[in-house]
Amino acid sequence: MNWSIKLPSTYKEVYSADNGPSFHGDGERYHIFDYKNSDDIELPLKWDDGNNVSIESAINHVLNSLTIPNEYVPDFKSKYKYYLKKKEDSSVIYLVFVPDKKRLYVIENIF
Repeated sequence: MNWSIKLPSTYKEVYSADNGPSFHGDGERYHIFDYKNSDDIELPLKWDDGNNVSIESAINHVLNSLTIPNEYVPDFKSKYKYYLKKKEDSSVIYLVFVPDKKRLYVIENIF
């Protein structure tokens, strides 16, 4: 909602973490969603294909900060698609979709 990104509601939340409540709504948030149909998630956004080392590094930085267990960290060796959106205040949201698993990872770093 904060990012004006509309995702289909046909998901099941698998995992969620954040660094706690914040007065200004800033901080780091992480969610994993499973979809039954990969078309549900692939159609609404303009995804980029291929590995992106700088995005992987930025995502890993946030996940390390949140101390996410290894089993909930995206496997960047798998084929994935990604989408990112930045705001003027340097806040960023990363969406990583692994089509083979029909799994969406949402990583927010809000300033």
